[in-house]
Amino acid sequence: MKELNIPREGLKEITAVWTGDGKMIELVSAVAEPDALIAWTPDEVRSRVRRVLFGLLEPHVAQWPESLRHWEQCLPTATATERMVLSTPQSRVDWISSVRKHGWPPRRYVVQARHRVVGGVAMSTLAWLSAELSDALDRLDPRDAPLLIDRIAPPTRLLRTVIERFAHDIEPAQPSHAELRSLEASGPPWRAIAQAARLTVRATTDPEFLAFELLEPDAELQWRLFHVSAFGFAIAGLRSAQCSMRWNMPLRGLRSGPQLSAVQPDGRSWDLWFESAGARSHYELGRSTYASAVAGVPDTGGAIGSDVLLIRPGERALLLECKWSADASYVGRDGYHQVSSYVLDTLNGLAPQVWGFVVGPEEVVPTTSFGLEAWRSMRIILGSTHASEVSALVRRFLADEPVPLGEG
Repeated sequence: MKELNIPREGLKEITAVWTGDGKMIELVSAVAEPDALIAWTPDEVRSRVRRVLFGLLEPHVAQWPESLRHWEQCLPTATATERMVLSTPQSRVDWISSVRKHGWPPRRYVVQARHRVVGGVAMSTLAWLSAELSDALDRLDPRDAPLLIDRIAPPTRLLRTVIERFAHDIEPAQPSHAELRSLEASGPPWRAIAQAARLTVRATTDPEFLAFELLEPDAELQWRLFHVSAFGFAIAGLRSAQCSMRWNMPLRGLRSGPQLSAVQPDGRSWDLWFESAGARSHYELGRSTYASAVAGVPDTGGAIGSDVLLIRPGERALLLECKWSADASYVGRDGYHQVSSYVLDTLNGLAPQVWGFVVGPEEVVPTTSFGLEAWRSMRIILGSTHASEVSALVRRFLADEPVPLGEG
């Protein structure tokens, strides 16, 4: 079995658009695949992210104090002075204030009392980390990683008890990079605490960390990331063709439509879709060929569309169908059948000229190939390529060159 590698440059094209985890998770969950047994929701993707994150956190959490008493000994403390007015004299009476305010002999006594308090950046960070990990643990499906949960749950719950006991009035605050560096230099257990906090911060603020460290290791999410990567390479192709681009909506919006609009230097405009099943409805076209063909077959029909669609409605369209597998037959033969059906449906009203390409892993599809046999009669080009070549393919398509690689 070949080891497959997701081309990261395509993913980086996507992660460069924003910060935060929301859009990437929404985009991954939006990937549609007819062969998939499960349609993943954003919450299900986040559950997988939490599982991988806890796996990264485990060696750091294992270095935390193992008892409430040990935690108490490690907490940073300071001495606070509090002024109180009492009916009887005690130590540290402020006699001048007592006489000035309450006469002589004083009827009441102003006392300065000192007591031990816990606080500062370390504790606000600890309170924030406790809240983040407790929430993630509560949301993690116990069936997803039972052994990992058994190891991570006790120290996480102990930390929550520490906060409730010693720092319940501390306002949680996500630490800055400088604050984390300071904590890391504070010795044990603060180095391990800071390292766990850094990973937790990155999980929600660093899209590349989310994509490459939390999503990619999960085999069931890899094919979804591959689709996202192909979409990123399509964006890179538009940029390299000097197109001006505008995002129309979040990558997984409530309404269907092209995620991105692009305009070439000569003024021609294009729509770029991620999951194009809603294209016919968006462009107000009639029933699809597929829907009509299977109308008599129960439990079929519905909208179909390629994984990525670049289209100038009524003129030309480029369809990309992504296949993430080491099985060459699945990528090539099944991919050809699928993209061919999308091409046929596109000819029915969306565009009279269509390029349809299967996009597979480079380990399976090392070179780009294409068929021109239907170009003269039907204005169709069918082919196969790998994700890293999508950018070049988009440039050729925009240049309106019938032979994608200048051959034939």
